[in-house]
Amino acid sequence: GGAPAAFASVQIQDGDTLFIPRNERVYRILGDAKNPGVYAIPDNLPVRADQALARAGGLSPEGSFRRIVLLRADENGVYRARQFNLDEYIKDGKKEANPEILAGDVLFLNKPKGGPTTRDLLTALPNLFLISSTIRR
Repeated sequence: GGAPAAFASVQIQDGDTLFIPRNERVYRILGDAKNPGVYAIPDNLPVRADQALARAGGLSPEGSFRRIVLLRADENGVYRARQFNLDEYIKDGKKEANPEILAGDVLFLNKPKGGPTTRDLLTALPNLFLISSTIRR
């Protein structure tokens, strides 16, 4: 609790205006979630994959914990994909299988077998282009 040291001596006076910026630290969930969309990362609280998925209402009936792809932009704005199996965390407590979700990340929930379908790609691609252009602002 308490104010940071830099602000400890600041006194708010009648007529002062405070500007509190909107939290724009977000991640996206695409694919086979019940409620795919954009979700904010709360201030000062890490979000892990299991929590992100819970906020999206869990898996759709076609979804699988075993084939989740985390897309994260590198310093050049190029997305790199890493697949993980959230089941390994849920059943065995393997922490590496429940990565922290950072601002700008995309979680793509896949079907149990095979790669993404054409429908999945057509749904995801416009979102990725939009995300990429937003990051490069």
